[in-house]
This record gives sequence, C-alpha cells and structure tokens, in this order.
Amino acid sequence: MGRKGQKVLTVDIGTSSIKAGIIDERGVLKSWQRSSYDEAGGDIYSWNTKIWVTALKKALCNLTYLDEIEAVVFSGNGPTIIPVACDGKYTSDSLLWIDDKRTPVPGTKSFFLPKILWFRENLKNKYQDICSFLPLSGFFPYLLTGELTAPIPNKEFASYLWDDESIIKSGIDKDKLPRFILTGELIGRVSAEAGKEYYLKEGLPVFAGANDYLMALLGTGAVFEGAVCDRAGTSEGINYTTSRKIYCESLRSLPHIIDGFENVSGVLASSGIIFEWFRKVSGQQGKSYLALVREISEVIHKEDSLYFFPSLKKGAVWQFSKGAFVGLEARHGILETGSAVVKSIGFSVRDVIQYMESCSLNIEEIRLSGGQAKNPLWNQLKSDMIGKRIIVPEIHDGELLGCACVAFKGLGLYSSLIRAAQDMVHIKEEYNPDKASYDRFTCLFEKYSRMSARIQPLAETL
Repeated sequence: MGRKGQKVLTVDIGTSSIKAGIIDERGVLKSWQRSSYDEAGGDIYSWNTKIWVTALKKALCNLTYLDEIEAVVFSGNGPTIIPVACDGKYTSDSLLWIDDKRTPVPGTKSFFLPKILWFRENLKNKYQDICSFLPLSGFFPYLLTGELTAPIPNKEFASYLWDDESIIKSGIDKDKLPRFILTGELIGRVSAEAGKEYYLKEGLPVFAGANDYLMALLGTGAVFEGAVCDRAGTSEGINYTTSRKIYCESLRSLPHIIDGFENVSGVLASSGIIFEWFRKVSGQQGKSYLALVREISEVIHKEDSLYFFPSLKKGAVWQFSKGAFVGLEARHGILETGSAVVKSIGFSVRDVIQYMESCSLNIEEIRLSGGQAKNPLWNQLKSDMIGKRIIVPEIHDGELLGCACVAFKGLGLYSSLIRAAQDMVHIKEEYNPDKASYDRFTCLFEKYSRMSARIQPLAETL
C-alpha cells in the first residue's frame, strides 16, 4: 500500500485550455493552474501542436508542490490525433476532434482512423515520414517517457480507436499506430531530458490516463447505476452510467471507465462555444461570466418571443452551425439576445435529458464537471430549466480528480478505481429546481420546441 501524504500531478488537455492540478490522497486540490490557448493564437481548424506544449510548460512552472509529486497522469479530448515523425519529433499538423478533417471508413466503429485517413489523403508527402499517430492522452506521456502508447480504459474500447478489421478497411499502415495500454498501467518514467524541460523529477512514474469524459465520470463519482455526469466546457456531454446496453438514435454508447458499465451520452458539441461567441459579438468579453449571467437572469423569464437556434438543420440541433435568431425586433438588446442564447443551451440539455428518459434512462440528479460548474447562478438556472437536482463536487474539474484516482491506484493506495472515487470525491454544493421557475421554463421550452418544429421544413429548403 502507498504512504499517507502523497501528492500527484494531474493534467487535462482541453479544447480551449490546459488545466493542471496537484491533488493529495484525500482528494484535496493543493494547487491548480489553467493555461489558455488564446494567448498563443490557437486555431482549431489549423492547429499547431506546439501550442499545447507551450501551454503545459506555463501551467507547470506556476504550480506549487510540484517538487513533492510522486506520479503523473494525463487526460485529453478525442478523437484528436498528433503525428510523430520518424525522427521522434512531433509535427505541427495535429487534427482536433472538433475540426472536420476526417474521411469516413464505412463499416467500422473507429473515431480515430477517419482522421488518420484524411491525413494520408491530404498530406501524402508528410504521411510517409510519420512514425506514429498518437491520441492526445498518449501525446504528453510520450514527451515525458519516449513511449508510444494509446491509453484505453479496457480492451472492449479498442475498436473505437482501431482494430485489425478497421485497419484493413482504412488501408492505414498498422505499424504507424501505437500500442494500446490500459488505464492505470505504468507507461514509463520521466526521462532526465524531459524532467528538465517540464520542471519534473527524473524517474517519476507516468501512468496511463484516458479520454477526458472517462476521467470526468470517475472524478465526479459517476460510478454507479444511474449516475449522470454533465461535462460542460467548450463542448458539453451528458453522460449516463448504466450496466445495460442502450441502442437509441442520437445517443452514443461506449464502454465506461469502470468494467461492467456503459457510458451513454448525448453530446452538445458547442455549448461553451455558443456562450463565448455571444460574449464576443456583444462586446462583453471584459465582463465576467458571473456578472453576465446575473444580468441575463433578470430578464430570462420576461422575454418569450425571441428564440435562438444554434442550428436550423434537422439532426444537428446540438451543433452550432447555420444557426439563427427568430423573432428578432428593434426592441431587443444585449440582455434579450443573451437570454435567448442561454435558454438555447439549457433547452438543449433538457432535450438530451428528455430523450434519455424516453429510452428508459431515469435521471434524478446530475453531477457537474468543468468550467461552467464554477458559476452558481448558471447552476441554479440550469437546475430550473431541466428540473433536476444538480450536484457540484469540491474539485470542479472532474477530469483532474479522475486522473488522481488513477494515479493513487497505480501507486497502490487504492485497490480499485471505484474505491478511490468513493473516498476522494467530495460534494460541495447542491442546486434544486425552484418549482415556479421550472414551471415558467417548461412553458418557454414547449414554445421553443414548437417553433423549432415549425422552422425545420423551411430550413431544409435553405
């Protein structure tokens, strides 16, 4: 068994920033840093891999207790691909999960091979020089240890990256794909050179993490039947834990981080992007999220004739693409348009929840993870909009705490990931729906849904 008083470094590579934390075995966040990509000019459609490296170094150099850590674990978004050249250096041509650079591979489950196939078809000269295509959760472990790996939570998950059949169908060279390693296994140890570059002690163990949403499930304690985690950041995912196989259109069912469970999710690819877009176009980037939501909350029940639809296209209602305001008038200002935007996000979450419940997935409460969890006004508004109790853990970034659970199991302090989550996840706040507010939002949601159905036929002709 491990010693008491241990600390570990946990890092989540997000879509808009890198978050790093030092967490002890009690589940206490001792130090935290966030490094945004905006300062480095990050462009999701033409991504320079170096931005991640620069952001990580900035986050690590500002962490306290870094010299006391005893293990490292990473999580990252996906399916994101980082090409590594045969000389061992990473290239600048990373492909992000959110871009449209993918070539379908019919008859396969893989989310990763379509991006690698796109790379081969569109960057033919560079493809021949690539030694390995790494998922994001394996990229930084490679930089620290020199080991080329693709972390997965269990063997069942492998086909969603690649398997022999999908590799043959895609035509991708198998030797360009890294070996699988299970979450919690030792990838390697920090090399002397990497230690100097990333402010870490030589020889530190680096354990395999997993994709961000899997770590968030663990780090919010969503490890029992019926537990729900809402990961809300640049994108948003409503993740339901169940032991049953679920086959419902518009829901994604993948293996859970805990053996024997499935993770059934509804993905809102752009919820955070929508709100950040509104702040930008309304000239309110200098205003805090808390202040902006407070102002919007004062009018959110008063305006029922202005609607914002992130997408007009049927089948893409959870994606910010070809959207529109409907009912816009000269009397509508920043608060009214902001109210419409906020309601569109909350109603999209409610739409996912209602669809889940129509598939016999009962939801009583939702555990939050991500930046949106830090806004108490938005948490209450969301609870009122969806009619569910909202649970907020002490560590808002569930991915970081999930990584810590993995690290401490690897160090021998815990016998299982479930036990680690049970001991380390601490609930800080609860938000319960206000009945009067919920009833008003229900009327607005029904109007919103009817309007959406009315404009769909028109949208199909555009």
